[in-house]
Amino acid sequence: MNDPTLADVQHIAEGPAVEALGLPHRVRIPPGSGPHPTLIMVHGLDGNEHVTWIFGRVVGPEWLIITPRAPFPSAGGFSWYAATQESFMAGLATLEKFIDAAMRYYPSDPAQLALLGFSQGTVMNFAYALRAPRPRPIAGIAALSGFIARLNEIEIPAQNGLPVLMLHGIRDERVPVKWAQSARDRLRQAGASVTYEESDTGHKVSASGMRLLSHWLASLLPAQTDLQG
Repeated sequence: MNDPTLADVQHIAEGPAVEALGLPHRVRIPPGSGPHPTLIMVHGLDGNEHVTWIFGRVVGPEWLIITPRAPFPSAGGFSWYAATQESFMAGLATLEKFIDAAMRYYPSDPAQLALLGFSQGTVMNFAYALRAPRPRPIAGIAALSGFIARLNEIEIPAQNGLPVLMLHGIRDERVPVKWAQSARDRLRQAGASVTYEESDTGHKVSASGMRLLSHWLASLLPAQTDLQG
């Protein structure tokens, strides 16, 4: 990575952290002892722990950011699942173990966990978070170019205002925009607070979407007050 704003990102490919979390990953830990608001970014099909850091460029310095590598090798990288329910549930179990261990291993604030997914990563984040009971509190979900899978026949329980940001290209050649629209409608019906934007682009996030992502993530943080004096 040549972006100077991400110079403090560590690549953890082996050692105690991988043994504890179960997957290689990248991590950016803010200065200070924490606990820190934590953003887990989950890559899509044929990706890896490096590719989602393009989104890290718009994430504020307060966030502890962690990006796992999916468990299953695929043609161009790694995948969270193949097109079977068995592999889907195996990938979901791996992600759940990773998130749970990451929140204990790194100086994370358990009340300030947000998830960001791109494409297949969005699918996994929805499957992880849209359950009752939820595995752990979620501050928000950024769903980029993704959808809600039916591989696990997911039923969406009441979401009680869960913040969800959905960004999708109207010319997406991999994930039809109607799939995102369906997910949006289902989430709103379940009571999630959905911010939704479509852009004239393909299977990627537009510049306006990146700006919206930055503002939306900042909105999840507690209001800062000046306590000096």
